[in-house]
This record gives sequence, structure tokens and C-alpha cells, in this order.
Amino acid sequence: MSSSIDIQSEAIVKTYGELLVSTLDTTIRAFSAKPDIKIVDTTSANANELTEGFANGTMVLATDDGSGLEIGFLYKTADIVRLADLMLMGDGIASETLDDNHKDAATEMANQMLGGIASSIQTQLGRKVHFKISQVAATNSIGALKGADYKVFNMNGDIKGNPFQFRQFLDSGYISLFDSDNALSAGGIGDESFDLTSSNSNDSWSTVASEVGGNIDMLLDVEIPVSIRMGVAKLFLKDILNLGPGDIIELNQGADDPIELTINGKVIAVGEVVIIDGYFGLRIKEIISKAERIRKLRD
Repeated sequence: MSSSIDIQSEAIVKTYGELLVSTLDTTIRAFSAKPDIKIVDTTSANANELTEGFANGTMVLATDDGSGLEIGFLYKTADIVRLADLMLMGDGIASETLDDNHKDAATEMANQMLGGIASSIQTQLGRKVHFKISQVAATNSIGALKGADYKVFNMNGDIKGNPFQFRQFLDSGYISLFDSDNALSAGGIGDESFDLTSSNSNDSWSTVASEVGGNIDMLLDVEIPVSIRMGVAKLFLKDILNLGPGDIIELNQGADDPIELTINGKVIAVGEVVIIDGYFGLRIKEIISKAERIRKLRD
């Protein structure tokens, strides 16, 4: 039987839980109404205990490319079908059958959720992780899990009066990423990253600015236009004059390449396109180091 964790007494678990709720809320809200997600309880469980209460459900399993550590989601099948249907611009109709279209939508939703988690880990801890979906299937048909111990977050949500429940689990090894002392000793937080919410953020910028030759504190409140670049193309003037409706301009960027965040034509970060409340947005996946960003702006 899985054992309960007092999330308030374990600061590391609490930190991850707050990050998790924020990320899931943003992801689901991108294609539906505010989901009102809450963590009901947090437990420790082994691989055999993970599916308790979700025996006839659906699991979305992912692994980290570097370490092979596992992370994933468990849903009641009717709930994941409803969420998938909403993501496919449907009315959120529930069903006990998960078809291929629902699996594709569930995979994309999990990719967005895990992408947000990975971005937060990198932003806050300076550690790069990359999750890859390995399976989306009924819990009783998922292959054997590799981990010995998992942290489990049991959650409830509600979309337009339709309650749903799900479970997010991750190998206990991932929780150590949120141990600030461990991260510091491993070089995870330092010259390459800092917490943007920290009261010392301006001090960090000042330190970097002095390293590259000057203090930019007086400029921190200046508004600067930021652009998102999906690719570029060079055309002869005669070709530009001949452009018309229906013409296609081929960019120098592949469909799977990251989208660039630029300031004055200088790339300062890369990420992926997301949709939030009907608007396009950019989820940042990698940020150029602070010193390099300032150097680029000065070049």
C-alpha cells in the first residue's frame, strides 16, 4: 500500500507540487476553460502500487532522454477522453474507449505539460531535462516500469462543471532536482541560471553586467520590443514584387526546429509555440546565459 506524504512538511515535494499545478493549469487552459486543478494528496509508491484506483484507466508514460528516469500521468479513461476531445476542439464528450485520435491528443497534451515542467526545471535550477513519451495505453497493458520508488501527486480538476481526476507520478530521483543545496553543489544553479522570482534577481543582473563591462541597472525599466522568429528567407526583389495570395515562402527552419525569441535580431532564447486563451505564445525551453545575452545585445 502506498504511504502518504505531508506535502507541507517536505519543502522539496511542495515546491514541485506548486510548479506542477501551475504548469498543468496553463496547459489545459490553453484549449479549454480554467481547469481549477488542486492536489488532493501526495504519496510514495512502488511500481505495483502506482495504478491503485486506476486499474481500468489510461497511463501516459514518459522517460528522460538523459537518465532514463520515468515520469507520467494516470487518468480515468473517460476523463482523458473528455480532455482529449476538448483539445480536438470538441465538446468534451466522455467515453470509456480511447481511440487513436484521443491517444494523439493525450500525447500532445502530455508533451505540453512535460515541456512546461522541463522549462521550469531549467529556468529555476539550470538543469536541462528532456522528456519523451514512450507509451499511451491502458494501465493493464503498459510494460513493466523501471523505477523502484515514485512520488505520486493525486489531483482533481473541474472544467465547466465536469469534474475529473488524475495522477502524476515521477521517479523519486527527480525530486532531488528541487533540493537547492543539492543543485548548488552539483553546479545546477550558478552562472547559467537564476530564479527570476528571486529578490536578488537585479543583483544577479548587475553582477553579470559588471563582468561584461558596465552596470545596466539604470536601463532595467526600459521597454524593448521582443520578436518571435519561426525562420527567415532571402528573396530577390523581383520575386517579392511578384508575390500574391496563395504563394508559399519556404523558410530555413524545419518543422521540428525550436522557435527563436529575439531582441533587435539577436537570439536570446528558444522554445515552442503554444496557444493560450486563443492567442499564440512561446514556451521557453532554453535560455542563453545572462552574460551571453548582454554581449549579444551590445554587439
